[in-house]
Amino acid sequence: MGILRRSLAEDKVDYHNHTWSVLFLLVLAIVTWLLPLSSNHQLQSEPSSPLVILRAAYTKPVPRFKATCWCPDHFTASMVAYTQATCSGAYNLALQGIDPEDTNIGAILYSIPYNLPVPYDRDGFKFKPNGNKSSPQKPHVKVNVPQLKDSKQREKIDNVRSFIYTKAPLALFLLAVFLKIPHLVWALLSTLAGGINIDQTLTSAKAGTGLSYDSRSQLLNELTGVTAEKVRTCSWAASSLYLLLKILMCVAVTADLLVVHESLLPQAQSIEEDLNTLHNTGINPTDYYSDRHLLCDLPIRALQNVAQFTLQCIFQAEKEIIFQKPELQNTAPKDDHNIQTPP
Repeated sequence: MGILRRSLAEDKVDYHNHTWSVLFLLVLAIVTWLLPLSSNHQLQSEPSSPLVILRAAYTKPVPRFKATCWCPDHFTASMVAYTQATCSGAYNLALQGIDPEDTNIGAILYSIPYNLPVPYDRDGFKFKPNGNKSSPQKPHVKVNVPQLKDSKQREKIDNVRSFIYTKAPLALFLLAVFLKIPHLVWALLSTLAGGINIDQTLTSAKAGTGLSYDSRSQLLNELTGVTAEKVRTCSWAASSLYLLLKILMCVAVTADLLVVHESLLPQAQSIEEDLNTLHNTGINPTDYYSDRHLLCDLPIRALQNVAQFTLQCIFQAEKEIIFQKPELQNTAPKDDHNIQTPP
């Protein structure tokens, strides 16, 4: 390609700076700009979160809750376990938007303030969490994006979104433009100053290879004379322009490095610290689900009789348990023939 071919009037350093470095920065800018718009990113991330790490932290499913109930003294251990399992099952179904009464679980939850007596008609106090409804045939776990604790976290996420989606692509594009400007200035001033076009001169010399000896000699003499005249008249201007190119290139590279070191790098480090803070300390999904005190109505069938118990329970989110892979023990059979028995 003619655009990527290096001119004979420039060295390899200048060529790599204003061609391949510029193309590399432009490709990075385009990729950074198009990455949030990709279908894979849209499918795997929430619209309100700027990064996949924040999406993974925010879109964790609602954790399961375990119930700890105040049971009567005559309840045995198995009865207590059954009571707590049934009440926790009703609470987890309610969080999914499923009414426990629509299932065969039997337990019904009520949210009655402590300053009110327990009424006989409790239908108005049934526990109904805010969330999407689902049917018992197709239950789904309700996933909530937790509200941020304060405005500082929201400001941090806005800064991350602005840096990733806007500042980074724009900065890469401007860095590419800064590297290209010295070459454009040099090419424009060289044309206006009437400098020597080495490529065109060599092309004209190659075009005379098919001429006769006398015509070819005359053409080469004319090209040599014109080139020598241009060198004598434009030597100072050409040298000054080439020196200006080197100075502008050094200034452009220095400016790019200063922008990266003083602006982009500190912002990236600050964003990394904010993400680590939000991910490690501020976005624990169980922190957003506080303990809940409810009344659990539980019917217990004993032969033909059905006893109704109203139990006070506290529901707590279960912590994630990391199961470690058990170590393999050496279970090789022993060789009984090598066992020595005393006489």
